[in-house]
Amino acid sequence: MSFLKKNPQILDAVESMQTMAANISSILYVPTLDTHNPPELLSTMFEEMSESNVDFVEGQYPDFKQVIESFENAKRHSYPDLLCEFISELHQKCEYPFLIEIKLCQNIYSVSHDSNGAIRGYSGVWNSYSNEWFFANSIEHALQIATERGRLNLVRHQTVLSVS
Repeated sequence: MSFLKKNPQILDAVESMQTMAANISSILYVPTLDTHNPPELLSTMFEEMSESNVDFVEGQYPDFKQVIESFENAKRHSYPDLLCEFISELHQKCEYPFLIEIKLCQNIYSVSHDSNGAIRGYSGVWNSYSNEWFFANSIEHALQIATERGRLNLVRHQTVLSVS
């Protein structure tokens, strides 16, 4: 029997996340991050984070804005050292075992609702998306956060669509 058949609540959570135009694209297990060999993905994270995403992560990991500022003020050749320091700090201070990257669909044509007004789905294509990062306690927790971040993204698009 497959993992999803044994764990239908995971399948439901994945489907809920996808209904909100969100997908998990990367999962980093913080305890296994190597200070001597930081993943290139972390550099990309620091280069591409939006201000609202930085604010969200700051709520999970105090002083994250200081880390971002260090990267913004550093020369590119300093990144490896900064990544090593960041990983070392995560090992010492981070309360979460997972660092998650999600993709949020940005090419939304419409947002549908149920009879109670809750978002039921969307119509769109994945040729344009944004990335967001966050920490999570578990994969289930990551799915919950991704679903909520996706819902907020659809609400923003719905507002833009209703103005158009």
